[in-house]
Amino acid sequence: MVMASWILISCATASKAESKQDAEANKAGAKAQAVVGSGLKAGASIKDITPTPDMLPIHAGNARMGFRLVGVIEGLNVRVIALQNGGKPISLIVSVETGKGPYPPQFITWLSEAIGVPEENIFWSATHVHSAPEITSSAWETMEDVFNATTGKNEGRYANLRKWGYLVRDQLIAAVREAIANMAEAEVGIGYTNSYINVNRTMKYINSATGATSFGKVSMVRDLRIKPLRQ
Repeated sequence: MVMASWILISCATASKAESKQDAEANKAGAKAQAVVGSGLKAGASIKDITPTPDMLPIHAGNARMGFRLVGVIEGLNVRVIALQNGGKPISLIVSVETGKGPYPPQFITWLSEAIGVPEENIFWSATHVHSAPEITSSAWETMEDVFNATTGKNEGRYANLRKWGYLVRDQLIAAVREAIANMAEAEVGIGYTNSYINVNRTMKYINSATGATSFGKVSMVRDLRIKPLRQ
């Protein structure tokens, strides 16, 4: 058992009892306040980054821990919170559900250039899982060409990973734009609770190239039952 904490950001929303016209008026007023106000403002967005059928199967990982994803069990998302305090430059909290990455130096630069938010104002994190695609370097765009050139094969081994990478990029940018557009007056609170998740699990690796099985003891907090994509 570990102690978990979180920050709760509450944004003003229209009540269910309000009419559609009143809700639209309140939304417009909230956006106006977001421009001229001096308090904390926040907006959020979630966008789907689940590989589409034409992107499967996806090969990912290295020679020791490579894997091949062939189907979807549960969708993957990118989550964004946009924050602004007292008219200062907007800051972003980005969380991506993926194996690793996607490669921050590249994706953060893309995001900064597309949105205009300074790179130092982007807090980047990823939910790590061994059954989702991963992009751990800028080489993902050229992996297909390199693999074909070095092996003499042309089987499209990493072409789908490249397609997925561009999907992540586009949905990430769309999520940030939506989060910024949704910004409204907000309050911050802190909460605590007990989190019952697995610790020190023994992991089983199967090398997709050789079929060899190996085991490793891990000390990080994780739940290895979570498998959003089928292998």
